[in-house]
Amino acid sequence: MFNQVEIMLYVNDPEKCAKFWSEQVGFIVKEEGEGPDQSKTYLLAASENAESSLRLFDRQVIAKYSPELDLATPSLLFSCEDVKATRQKLLDKGVTVGEVVDMGSAETCNFADPEGHYFAFKSEKEEKQL
Repeated sequence: MFNQVEIMLYVNDPEKCAKFWSEQVGFIVKEEGEGPDQSKTYLLAASENAESSLRLFDRQVIAKYSPELDLATPSLLFSCEDVKATRQKLLDKGVTVGEVVDMGSAETCNFADPEGHYFAFKSEKEEKQL
């Protein structure tokens, strides 16, 4: 029935956040659009063939036209090959990043966007042979 997930993020400055996701996190901008009141929207994805994407909307505009919506920032967990290497890449690009946490079968870490919203990323640990 469904074939893709598009996560809507409501932000105060869609253009600034789109630059963060593309220039610092490495996502690609798949589409720039216009929302109500000439507001900007951006569709971003981790890669061209990613099955999920982020759609950035102006929080104030959405609140005006859809006051019934919950505009809270969702808790997102991204997957990567190597948490420590990804953490270092984000640090090198000036991103606020937390410490790596061992979760047993995975390692996780978090990072903040320019508006102070935190997101997490993880990598699965390789199983050790006995």
